[in-house]
Order: sequence, then C-alpha cells, then structure tokens
Amino acid sequence: MAKLFDLSQLNPIKLYFQSDVFHSQNENLAVFNPNYNPRHTDNDFFARNLKSWQDKVKYYQPYQQGDTINLMWLGVSTNNYTAYIVDCHGKHVAQIVPTSPGTLGSDTIYLLKLPLWNIDEGVYFIQLRYANTSTIENTYMISEPIDIKAYHEGTMQFMYKNSFNDQHVIWSYENLEMCFRIHCAFTEMTPQNKSVVYENEPLNPTLVSAIPYREWLLNFGYNGNQIPEWLIDKLERIFSCDTIKIDGKYFTRKENSQFSPKRIEGHP
Repeated sequence: MAKLFDLSQLNPIKLYFQSDVFHSQNENLAVFNPNYNPRHTDNDFFARNLKSWQDKVKYYQPYQQGDTINLMWLGVSTNNYTAYIVDCHGKHVAQIVPTSPGTLGSDTIYLLKLPLWNIDEGVYFIQLRYANTSTIENTYMISEPIDIKAYHEGTMQFMYKNSFNDQHVIWSYENLEMCFRIHCAFTEMTPQNKSVVYENEPLNPTLVSAIPYREWLLNFGYNGNQIPEWLIDKLERIFSCDTIKIDGKYFTRKENSQFSPKRIEGHP
C-alpha cells in the first residue's frame, strides 16, 4: 500500500507529520508515539527536541524572496494534495496545488514549486495537506520554520540536482533542481596542482604535465549563525549529488572529505 507522504530527506526543508495522536497500525500515518520521550529527530521540531542541558534556542531556515522552494514526494493517486505557506498565527498566506508528473510503481510522484517573490518578509511554515474524501480526517505535514527576507546577509544559495534518480528523488521529471539556503562562507582558498614529473637516470626532474586547481574551505554556521544537526545531515545528502551550484558557481566536494563539527558547550 502506498504511503500518503513518502518524502526524501534530500528535500530542501525538514517536514514532520503534524499530529500528536497515538501511533496507529496504518503505515500512512507514521506519526510519533507520545510515550517515547524524547522524540526522534525525524519526528518532531528541533526546538521541541532540545536536551535539558541545552540552551533553549530556535532556528529559522533562511530563504530569500528570489528563491523558489521545490519539493518532491511519492503518494497515492487520488490527487487530493494541497500546499500552504502558513504564518506564525496559523493563517494561510499562499496556497499551491502540486503537479503529478508521473508514477513509480504503485506510487504517484508529486512535484511542488513554491515561489517566494510575493511573500512578505517574516517567519512561516510550509504545510502539506492530504484531503481524505472518505473520512473527515485529513493528514498534514509541516516544516521547520523558514525566515523569508529580501536579503539574508551571510547566506549562500545552493542549487542541486543529480544526473540519475537517487536518494529517493526522481530527478528525471521536469528537469528538477532543488534550492537550499544556509549561513556559510568560503574562508580559505588553497591553490593546488596535480602534476606528473619524469626523472631520468641522474634523477634530473622534468615536468611532463600539471593541472592547476583551487581548493576552498567552506564553513557552515559561520560568524555566530550556528546551525542544528539536522541541517548537517541534509548538507551531507546535498553534497552527494553530482551537480551543485553555490551562488551560481559550480563546485564539487573533495574526495573523502568530511564535515568537522565545532561545538559550543550547552548550545545545540
């Protein structure tokens, strides 16, 4: 049986089932069990999963009004899906119906494009709704809060896609490309080159070929804009894609490179 919402973690925003009911045997409602405390990072808001010894802070994912949030998920074929941009008072400020460009086995693919150019500056949530026509109960998903501004100082825009279907995303439909924004900075540039040197019998070296290139150090959560762990998990997935543009320029992750956390005591 197809799930109502089958979302890849590679989507640019973090979404949760919007429900506090007890877990049922229905696979479509993969909500958390309120007897489990704390809840898993994929089941509830970052701010509600803070440990007792951690600072009580909130994180708003930055987006600029020139960005477009693209989401993809697998669902059922009834086409009863709607997306909303919701303000902090629960008011719907925008409504968009996703398209269904194709199918994958028994699942229907849904693609949502949310332009932000006409959304006023402020903090919002993305809400997905499945309207159940057979009962009065609808199923909702809601995102971590996003902070929309005309300009977010200290952020960069990541546009990413893959040349083949991967990480539970069907990239082949409608030339899909996802948009992600985060506080970060290139803080160090190291020129490198890959060279081949020939040495003759007296060991006199001769340069045969050399390919110069640049290597950059990219810091996230830079200059006091710390980021939560779930964003590092998302970045790890983004950098597994084979096509990444950062502020319009193409970059490739260095082979075998890893994220190195720099933690602040008591800060999540």
